[in-house]
Formats: sequence, C-alpha cells, structure tokens
Amino acid sequence: MPQISLITDLLTRDPFLGMVKSKLYALLPQAQVIDLSMGDTELDLISAVYILKTGLTCFPPGSIHLVALQNNTDRQILQHEWAPDAKRFLLCETASQFIITPDNGLVSLLGEDVRIYNLFYDNPEHSKFYLRDLFPHFAAALNSSQNADSLGVLTTSYARLTWPQPFVQGNVLKGQKIYEDAFGNLVTNITKDMFMQACPKGRFEVILPGAIITQLHAYYYDVDLGQPLLLFNTAGYLELAIRGQSAAALLIPRSMGSNRFFQIHIHLL
Repeated sequence: MPQISLITDLLTRDPFLGMVKSKLYALLPQAQVIDLSMGDTELDLISAVYILKTGLTCFPPGSIHLVALQNNTDRQILQHEWAPDAKRFLLCETASQFIITPDNGLVSLLGEDVRIYNLFYDNPEHSKFYLRDLFPHFAAALNSSQNADSLGVLTTSYARLTWPQPFVQGNVLKGQKIYEDAFGNLVTNITKDMFMQACPKGRFEVILPGAIITQLHAYYYDVDLGQPLLLFNTAGYLELAIRGQSAAALLIPRSMGSNRFFQIHIHLL
C-alpha cells in the first residue's frame, strides 16, 4: 500500500485537487494519499523544500511525493538566468523515497545524496495540468517497479537554485525566513548546530519592535500571551514566534505581498 504525498498550492475550493486525487485512486486504489501541504498560494520553492525535507523523515521507504507549485514558482523563475523546460519533469530518489516535480530548481536544493532522473513520457500534446494527467501515471509506474531506472535516465542537467545560507558578519548572526506556517510562526534558515557554533556562550539579543529577546525557549507556553520567543522547532531550525499571535502579521509588512522576505539579526554578546 503506497503512501503518496502532495505538496501543491491548489485550493480546496476549486475542483482541481479533487481531480488529482481521483486520478491517483483510479490508478492506485490501495494508495494512501496524504496532503503534506496544500492551498497555500504564498508557498514558494524554498518553503516547499523545507516542507519536503521535514516530511521525508516521517514517511516509509518507497513513498512517493508529488510536488507541483505554480503561483510563486513563476515569480522565482523570473529572478534567475535559467529558464526551466515546461515539458520536462524530474524524478529524485533520496532516502529510499521518490520525489516527482517539474524541472524548476527544487531538486537542486535536496542535498548531495540524491539521484535525479529525467522522466520519459509519451504525451506529445503535453497537458497543461500535469499534476493530474502525468504525475499519477508516473507514480503508478514507480509503485509497480520501485525502480527509477525504468522511468527515466539519470541526469545532472537541471535548473538550479541556491539555498539561502545564514552567515556571521562582525558580531551579528544573520538569517532569513524560509517558511511561514499557518499560525504565522517564522522558521529561519538557522539550524541548531549553526546557532551553537556562532553563539557558544548562549548570550545574544534579538531586537524587535517593542521587545528584545535574550534567551531561547523550549516551548511556546514558556512565555506569556503576546510575548515573542525564539525556539528550535522539531526539525531543528530556529523559529521566531509570538505566543497566541502571528509573528508574520506583526513583523512583516503586508505591502511586501508574496515576496514576504524577513531577515533576522541575532546580536552575539
């Protein structure tokens, strides 16, 4: 019984997500289709990679992950010199699991221990709705063979993105938001190892509008309602939150729209 996850910005109010699932169940009636993330029109490729890497740890070997974003992906692509092939789809094998996605740069952010295949398909007209018309067939063939080599050919030629790296400048550790969850908590690209290396004494301060954070917490309820806090989430990334409120709504101007960039400066003492 295969587990198939979906990461997509399709909305539940529209029929498209249901059409995708119907096609999956028609081809794989015993499958478990799991919504890893859906309906977030602000989701970009960096956030999708964070969701995917976090989710992979909870899925069994042989699981198949279908990743298809449109809204913010188009905006990211416009910022790069490369232009992905709209008719090219990739299969990534990592940790005994499989990821199927367009050639949009996502696979380049999945790390070193990956095998990437250029997928074959015989749809000369090429459906504009590939998540429904192509990806379920890829998933069914992969579930049947459990052999990526039967679906495509290994490749090292694909669109590439750069993962935003935190860095220390002077006595300031600088990071940025890579994911904003449904509660408005801001997940940064600073890992626990990176933080401990930059701040071995544990003395720091983060200056926010109307507040200064000087310590790490283990749980959201360690502070009073309305108070900001920093903690490492279950994925090991530094997260900025405000108990009972949305940190994103309070700290990121809405005028930034879908480019909701947020940078965190941690002053090392």
